[in-house]
Amino acid sequence: MGLKDALKYPPIFVGFLLLLFALFSSLLAIKPVVKVENVSGNLTPGEHIIEGKDVVTVFTGNLTLSSENATVSVKHGTRVEHYILRNSTVVLRNLTEFPRVSTDGNVKYKLSVMGYAYPYSWISPISFVAMIIGNFLAIAGFASYLTKMRENIKKKKAKEETGDRDVQGTPRREGRF
Repeated sequence: MGLKDALKYPPIFVGFLLLLFALFSSLLAIKPVVKVENVSGNLTPGEHIIEGKDVVTVFTGNLTLSSENATVSVKHGTRVEHYILRNSTVVLRNLTEFPRVSTDGNVKYKLSVMGYAYPYSWISPISFVAMIIGNFLAIAGFASYLTKMRENIKKKKAKEETGDRDVQGTPRREGRF
């Protein structure tokens, strides 16, 4: 009885299958997909972070702001830019993260970003649960397997020590009737 037999033991086998499932599903969950997203709307006075629904990491983007009468501050990356919009439009190009916009008036915006989205991230909790259950089954199965092996060894050892005796305890001899 060795490693091959241990891997054929049902709890260990199922535990390893769950661990493999957890590994591959977690790799799928962190797979990024390049996505283009367009977001538009209206900003009221105050501070706002303009972000998309799906894109998590931005590698390029454009922000268009227009207003009849507003002062706007836009922070993106390490840069802060101030604009006074009087029936005008301003376009900020090559944004590398979602912008934070502060305004004292109503502003219309349109954000177009290209970045990474993680559409399969919902699989992560399932992978985590499969990993916990797989670890438990593999460890419990291994302990059960070792207990079973120890009992088999004890039985084998007891049989070797007592030998092949008959009911009265006398040793059997070959060729005897």
